[in-house]
Amino acid sequence: MAVMLKREAPSPGLLLALVLALVVTGLLVSYSASFWIGRTAYDDPYYFIERQSLYVAVGLVIMVALMALDYRRLRRLSLPLMVVVLAGLAAVLVPGVGVVRNGAARWLALGPVEVQPGEGAKLALVMYMAAWLAGRGEEIRRFSVGLLPFALIVGTVGGLIVAEPDMGTAIIVVAVALAIFFVARAPLLHILAVVLVGAAASYLLILSQDYRMSRIQTFLAPDRDPLGAGYQMTQMLTALGAGGITGLGWGASRHKLGLLPNVHTDGVFVVVGEELGLVGALAILTLLALVLWLGLRVAREAPDRLGQLTAAGVVSWLGIQSLVNLGGVTGIFPLTGVPLPFFSYGGSAMVSTLAGVGLLLSVARRIPFHVRAGEVRRG
Repeated sequence: MAVMLKREAPSPGLLLALVLALVVTGLLVSYSASFWIGRTAYDDPYYFIERQSLYVAVGLVIMVALMALDYRRLRRLSLPLMVVVLAGLAAVLVPGVGVVRNGAARWLALGPVEVQPGEGAKLALVMYMAAWLAGRGEEIRRFSVGLLPFALIVGTVGGLIVAEPDMGTAIIVVAVALAIFFVARAPLLHILAVVLVGAAASYLLILSQDYRMSRIQTFLAPDRDPLGAGYQMTQMLTALGAGGITGLGWGASRHKLGLLPNVHTDGVFVVVGEELGLVGALAILTLLALVLWLGLRVAREAPDRLGQLTAAGVVSWLGIQSLVNLGGVTGIFPLTGVPLPFFSYGGSAMVSTLAGVGLLLSVARRIPFHVRAGEVRRG
């Protein structure tokens, strides 16, 4: 006897519309956050928004291309892409090859364009881990087939990123890989082992560098040195408080006028809070949460294991990175300097993010129509 079961897989069109709304909102916020520094540093208030618009255009082209392709056909590209990213992560550490800023070697100069391999590593890792775990099936429960190669892959990528140094990105990469490992039904004991080893390694890394220990101390007591180590955190919290319920008005932020460093990159949400207030900040967070929720539904209804792991990886990436950024600027977590997806200025981050969304949309478009229509027949 046939039974009709209700299913509610999301419409790819709705997901795409919400993503485009985030992109447009992000451009408006990016312009507001960057025009003052563009005018003072480059005598051009449109310096950053022109470049950000170009990055968005490139990212949208890649997103649409990936959305049109069947994600299963991209499986064969996962290993070559991972090899390219690993080569890039190693290249930035070579003196004279990597571009060094503020003591960190995170960029490669390709003619007039600078790329950040660490951002590409997030996309490559999602594709590679999804393809690898989907092909192993239940065998990943074995130590030699699951945990050991997983630790080697993630440890290599994370270790190269830490060496730049960029501990914030390394934490995100490891967390996203663990999320995919969990969805692939790896044993909880194996996941716990990775978490414990990662926590111990993080503790040792924090102790090994004074600036990392300073960040932890500032996080625990930001008012201890408000004009020194705690200056950025103090100014962020002051700016968010100044926005109140409804904000000062779009473009009216005072802290972006030289009071707050990196306001157009990892501190961009502070401008949102100051100019749009609690109401505007919650509206943007709701929009982002809707995208993540629809992404989780895509993962749930994906037509195969590869699609499930790919969608779960992209959603984990966007969700974890957003949480780390927002937690940092609001004082919930230590500041790590990671960008806020769709909003922070940066070419590599924007292009990688939109490429990841393209993979998610590709999975959504391959969900059988009868599932997206709301029902599936089972005998």
